[in-house]
Amino acid sequence: MGRVINLKRQEQLEKLKRALNPKRKLKIRNRSSYLKVGDTLKIQNPSHARGYYKISSLTSDVLYLEDNPLLRLKFHMEELHGKILHFRRILDTFRQFSKKRSYR
Repeated sequence: MGRVINLKRQEQLEKLKRALNPKRKLKIRNRSSYLKVGDTLKIQNPSHARGYYKISSLTSDVLYLEDNPLLRLKFHMEELHGKILHFRRILDTFRQFSKKRSYR
């Protein structure tokens, strides 16, 4: 289980872009570290689209996010800022597969 990185504001998306540059470090909870495969991004937008996305693949300029086995999102870093705003629209189609159900 990787770390959970919370992205609440637009400025934090810039941190995510910088983190993929191997010469820069992403500061998380007062410690600097790199994003790695297996980390989970917690994304919450001003449009209240939120979700947990696991990084399934990571290269210098391409980020793969995976919410469930049926959904694998590929992002080029220059497109990431705009794509995150559309997460809710993309995931509504797949929401039924990724809901966590609790049985009492």
